[in-house]
Amino acid sequence: MGDIADTVDDGSGLVAALLPSGGLARTDARNLLRVLEAAAKAAKIEGVGVHTLRHSAAVSWLESGVHIKAVADLLGHSSIAITGDVYGHTSNDTARAAVDGLAGRLGL
Repeated sequence: MGDIADTVDDGSGLVAALLPSGGLARTDARNLLRVLEAAAKAAKIEGVGVHTLRHSAAVSWLESGVHIKAVADLLGHSSIAITGDVYGHTSNDTARAAVDGLAGRLGL
C-alpha cells in the first residue's frame, strides 16, 4: 500500500479491504465511493457514504487508543476540541476499560 494508507491503516484490514489495488494515493474518490456503496449493499446496510466511513474511522481510532491530536490531524480539524466534540463519545466497552484501567493502577 501507499504511504498514506500505511498512515491510516489501524490494522483492522479496513484499508486493505476497501483499497485492494494499492493505497489511497492511487484511488480516486469515485472508486472509493463505488467500493463503499457495493460493500454496504452486500451487507444490506442503507445510507452508508464516505462520511459514514470517516466517522467510523475516527471513532475506531479513538477507541483503539490513537491520540486525539493524531486523529484531529488525520481528519483535518483545526483543534482537538472539534474532534472531541464530534467524535469523543465513548462506548460502554471503552468506558469500562477506562474504569478497569484506573482500578488496576490503584490496585483495586
